[in-house]
Amino acid sequence: MNQPLRRPAAKIVTTFGAALASTYLAPSAEAAIVTLTPNPGSVPFSGGGTYGLYIELIPGAASFYQFNDTIGKSIGAALGLVGFGSAQASNEITANQGFASFLSILPNQAGTQTLGFLTTANQVGWIRINFGGTGGAVTYLAAAFNDTPGGSIHAGDTTPVPEPGSLALAALASLALGARGVRRLRESRKDS
Repeated sequence: MNQPLRRPAAKIVTTFGAALASTYLAPSAEAAIVTLTPNPGSVPFSGGGTYGLYIELIPGAASFYQFNDTIGKSIGAALGLVGFGSAQASNEITANQGFASFLSILPNQAGTQTLGFLTTANQVGWIRINFGGTGGAVTYLAAAFNDTPGGSIHAGDTTPVPEPGSLALAALASLALGARGVRRLRESRKDS
């Protein structure tokens, strides 16, 4: 028996094209939340009064000074940073908030605190710091930023929120792939 020739290429291209578009366009349409590892990860206490250590926050792009001495555990913006500001866990951080280029922190500051930061490229992020108390090390527990200029981030968040357009495109691709699967199933049942 001769089987008639079929030309499914147009259907495959259509459904494959929608799937490819969703995977290609989604990353460019979404804000990227980038987790950070401050380097070094902690600043030991110094008995003197002028001890500051340069901390790289965003490799090659943003850094700050952390002081941990008898004068205080203060933080000062350096390369690529506008400054820091208070940020409660899960609160939204935006570029419109107030950021100070230098935060004076007492030498006996203890416990964990989350600070928001703003880069000179108008990107926002957060850093969680344990201040260690009198004579203790300052330790950086976690950090992240939104690499989209003018974007926002929630303090403590490390996952991007998809843009509505990306979600719609992904849903369309899923429907197209599902329809193609149903079509193939029906065709295979006709053939057998």
